[in-house]
Amino acid sequence: MLPSNRSLVAAVTLFAWLAPPAAAGERDPHRAWALGEAWGRSTAAGPHADAPPDLPASLRPDGWIVARTGLPSDPAEEALLLRYVVPDDAPRPTEGDPVLDGREEVWRRAGPASDDGAQAAFARVEVDTDQVRMARLAGARLLFVNGAPFLGDPERRGYGGVPVELRGGENELLVVGIEEDGFDLELWSPPTRIVIADWDIVLPRATEWSPPGALADGWIGVRPPLFNASSDAATAIHVHYEQAREGREPGCPSEWADGWAAPPLGLVQPRGAWTFTMSDDPAAWAADRARTSLVVYEEDDPEADRIVLDHPLGEDAWSPRPARPPAWPALADALPDVLVVPTGDGDALAAARLWQQRLWYHADRVPRVVLDRDLDAKRTAKAHVVFLGDERTNAAWPSDLPPPDDSDPDTVRIVPRHDGTRHGTIRASTPAALRLLAAFDPFRDGIPDDPTVILSVDAAGRLR
Repeated sequence: MLPSNRSLVAAVTLFAWLAPPAAAGERDPHRAWALGEAWGRSTAAGPHADAPPDLPASLRPDGWIVARTGLPSDPAEEALLLRYVVPDDAPRPTEGDPVLDGREEVWRRAGPASDDGAQAAFARVEVDTDQVRMARLAGARLLFVNGAPFLGDPERRGYGGVPVELRGGENELLVVGIEEDGFDLELWSPPTRIVIADWDIVLPRATEWSPPGALADGWIGVRPPLFNASSDAATAIHVHYEQAREGREPGCPSEWADGWAAPPLGLVQPRGAWTFTMSDDPAAWAADRARTSLVVYEEDDPEADRIVLDHPLGEDAWSPRPARPPAWPALADALPDVLVVPTGDGDALAAARLWQQRLWYHADRVPRVVLDRDLDAKRTAKAHVVFLGDERTNAAWPSDLPPPDDSDPDTVRIVPRHDGTRHGTIRASTPAALRLLAAFDPFRDGIPDDPTVILSVDAAGRLR
């Protein structure tokens, strides 16, 4: 099973030198700029604008219509997705219309947030120009923006959101998988293209100490999730960092690990680039906190995102996530390192991006998403690579894999790893199949004993 995060504990305290931290979704838009001013204009501090950003106000959509189905939560979510997401001719929710065929419940008007047992919600929001915002959805699993799927924060961990693209004019928002205490959606404008997800920086865990009370290694990696808040791929992300030491005041970063990439609206999690350098014996630490700094930006960006991490020392304060279970090595071996998608297939890219977000949220695992034309076989020779699409759509599809044994084009067949190879496949070759893949999470209830997961929709629209 995937590790549960419902008992998320321990906050990470972040601060900027010139401003206190803001809550997720209410982030100080001038923090990165202020740190750039404090550190001066230098290559290490990254690109720096002449003035603080003038950002549009956050959007909190109103005019929601909400739905109950009369079904328990899991069957309700499945029925809603199969009606309003998967089909090519899926209807748009309309006030007064039946929620599901053959049932009495109808879509009805609600307030700006749903706290009355609603299982889905629909609204429209209008903006002047095409733009990317961070969608902070607390209390629900999925958000569809003009049909594109994105992850919510159902456990209300305080996450700041994921990038979504709004087009100039009217945009349709569908929320599915609402928790019992309702949901809240905020669309906020990030001040930089590359956004440090400072609400979920994974710090060294107490489980990495051996023996208890002493660090197993003086160099322990810190993994900052980075979002690409752009509809263009990021191909040259710079990561500048400062090694953390006991009690030292942080300054402009002096080290770097560049060359990271992220898909449009996607995610990357550099590993091993940003570390704590500590004494082997915690009793020798002269202070109770360690501080370090981080700068990230894409090549040619006008401004960099910057943070200072103020980290309390001590075995109980190392990570905002629970320790991994004893079975983690076997579980991790079943999860992909790389997802390869067909070039030019927007539905496949959306499905892969959502898989990135789900594995990040549930398992602290962020596979890289690459296009079939960009796959470097030598660099990924030892990686667990999963190919999305089929032999016709994905130019990198391995020739040595077995042919399909099911001709239904709307079937999704998931094989995490084929016998005798490090390759897995997600066979989904039609837009409906890719939307089905995005709508349903095969890892939601853990890795199945049977490595083959089959999702399909029959002629009556039922999941089987």
